[in-house]
Amino acid sequence: MSAQDSGTPSSRSLSPRQITAIVIAVITLVLILQNSQRVEMTLLVFSVRMPMWAATLVTLLIGVVVGWLLCGRRAKAQRGG
Repeated sequence: MSAQDSGTPSSRSLSPRQITAIVIAVITLVLILQNSQRVEMTLLVFSVRMPMWAATLVTLLIGVVVGWLLCGRRAKAQRGG
């Protein structure tokens, strides 16, 4: 087994995608922790009062789902299906 195959932390590096995900996660965590006041959210005729961290988390989850769906569509289009 060579030094490159040993699996030591120095031989593994993070991809740009992983670094971006970590940075976004840290920024989101800071945003959530710093915004604990209650806010009123209105969507068309519905109005909900919730902590801002919950609204931020819901928005993040919606963005993740939309990104996942669009990524799946792009991969499917590239495969020709």
